[in-house]
Amino acid sequence: MKNKKGDYNAAATLALKGLQETNNLELQASLYKDLGWARLMENKLTEAEKYLEKATDLDSQRTDAFCLRYQVEEALGKLDDARIYMEVCMLAKSSLPEVFQWRQELLDRILNK
Repeated sequence: MKNKKGDYNAAATLALKGLQETNNLELQASLYKDLGWARLMENKLTEAEKYLEKATDLDSQRTDAFCLRYQVEEALGKLDDARIYMEVCMLAKSSLPEVFQWRQELLDRILNK
């Protein structure tokens, strides 16, 4: 929730605290995704890449993590990797509003809107 409000430092702090307190792999994947999202928004791309990779390794169904991961890989200039994650982002099932937003932003960019 902190990431959605733009409070990336608080989001990262909460995610790190949560990771210390849980052994639940699904929850860990969510927390790593939150941490990666925060680091992406802070332009800490190498950290973001590491955390999002961990999130997708723990839960390959996390469409939101793949959407963030394509953004990181693209920003790092790793366009072949970005394309793979972009395809997952666009095609995988998700009902998350942020995923719809990222998809729309990508389509707008592709269509030059």
